[in-house]
Amino acid sequence: MVFVRYFLKRFLGYFLVLSFFLALIFNLVEFFEKLIRVSNAQISTITYFITLNFLPSFSELMPLGGWLATILMLREFCQHQEWNTMLMLNISYNQVLKLFCLASVTITLFAFVIHEHVTVPLSSHATRFKLEKFKHKNTGKLISKSYLLPGNIFCHVGILDIKSALGNNIMLAYLSPTFAIEKIITSNKFSIDTEKQEIIMPNSTIFIPNNNMSEHSKKTRIKIPSFFINMRISSENPTLAKLTSTLIHSYELLSREISQDLLFQIVMRSMFYLQIFLYPILTFALFLFFEDRKRYVWLWLLLPYPVITAINLMTTIFFQYGINVYFVFIPYLLFGLFILLTLYRKNKPQLS
Repeated sequence: MVFVRYFLKRFLGYFLVLSFFLALIFNLVEFFEKLIRVSNAQISTITYFITLNFLPSFSELMPLGGWLATILMLREFCQHQEWNTMLMLNISYNQVLKLFCLASVTITLFAFVIHEHVTVPLSSHATRFKLEKFKHKNTGKLISKSYLLPGNIFCHVGILDIKSALGNNIMLAYLSPTFAIEKIITSNKFSIDTEKQEIIMPNSTIFIPNNNMSEHSKKTRIKIPSFFINMRISSENPTLAKLTSTLIHSYELLSREISQDLLFQIVMRSMFYLQIFLYPILTFALFLFFEDRKRYVWLWLLLPYPVITAINLMTTIFFQYGINVYFVFIPYLLFGLFILLTLYRKNKPQLS
């Protein structure tokens, strides 16, 4: 029990310090980049943004912190002869792996709580601040936004001020199952009622292409719940629980584009936590596998980062081209198989 406390205290100390310094370096680079490239921005404004962005960047760099903490611990174990001492005390490879698993679970739970309850809302605020102060974009408005809603309704919004609920230039095109246009409703000005989930057009034009007829309406109210759900989802940064709940309970009201984006966010967020858990265990497994090759073992421990980065890139490409999402989890199954085979190999009695 004493050794478990010693191991966890040491590992978590390395993890927090390394994650902190990685975030510090990242934000220093960001600070000087903004200082050079952003015109008409005061140092106080840049400093405030960096302060807002520090915790989100700390959270995003936790996987690297866990990976580097594992390498540093293994390096010190070898340099201080602690690794040989553990073997002499009959502390098996399985026991050490359990300690790394316990450490991985601890940092994963810590990352989940920090990321979901603190980082996500703070990141949304930092992103809005960045767009408004540095790119001079109004984050409270939807500009030239299009949705293909369930029921084959194509909606295009020119400008919509979400706070005032007023907008200009809206078009609703009702399509047949073969995507032929059945009816088009347009209006230069409109407003939205979020409680009733209605789009209100004071002066609208209704055009029916089949008989080439059009009519004007002084006040048109159209109830489209799917429009409001898609608008809300596209303008916020929700937690993993909210993403999953929205996708499950509102799937029929979501456009295909939004539902695919939600699924992509869920997969990437899940993989983020899985990577935090796997980095220490995979690094330790590589250390065991190449333990006998003293000269190259530390080079092999650098392998997890480029491999996992390539998996993240591959996941993005899969979503872009509509490839089955379940394929992205195959590498993680291979990681698990590699870890089990490595333990089997190390624990297998050697023939004399």
